Amino acid sequence: MSQLPDTRTSCTPQQLVDALVSIWPGEFGEGQTPSIATACVLASQWALETADGTSMVQWNIGNFKRPPGVPGDYTMFPTKEWINGVETTISPPDPGCRFACYASLEDGVQAWLRSLYTRWTLAWPGAAKGDPAAFAQGLHDQKPPYYTAPVQSYIAGMKRYFDVFMKTLHVPATAPTDPVPADVATPADVAVPADVAAPIMPGGEEGT
Repeated sequence: MSQLPDTRTSCTPQQLVDALVSIWPGEFGEGQTPSIATACVLASQWALETADGTSMVQWNIGNFKRPPGVPGDYTMFPTKEWINGVETTISPPDPGCRFACYASLEDGVQAWLRSLYTRWTLAWPGAAKGDPAAFAQGLHDQKPPYYTAPVQSYIAGMKRYFDVFMKTLHVPATAPTDPVPADVATPADVAVPADVAAPIMPGGEEGT
């Protein structure tokens, strides 16, 4: 386990979707790929969490935290959380500033996707249905919640990105575009990641 610099790593929304499509069959079965609506829900959460990718650090797609004692590289940087209804800045060495690091876009996307469908089970049906509001609500309703920002603010931010992405992104037509069932069972050989999802995004932006 090493502490790495808080290097920003960027990609476009379409590059994120392309990575999702390439990883999808390994998670859900050969020939499977996300529907455009599912891909846009997931891309919307990435965009909200990383300020449209401009604040993505070390290929951490969903701003997952890496608590002390959890294996894997990490980085640290100041961030903001909502604590008792008040937006609060926390700074290193506070362990709330420890964020997971990944070696590539594909590694980050795989960890993020696998965590969403194995751990965030109240949110995943919303993604499978292509419903950004249901997905965002599920991330909040599961305890402890994925984010600490006001729920309606997070939902509104996701819906704004979703509306844009549905008009601008595409899923490569290399396989059937049936979304994975909302009640998909966790594959037996998939370990639930130990990473804990961060409540807000780098730089203190809440995507509102």
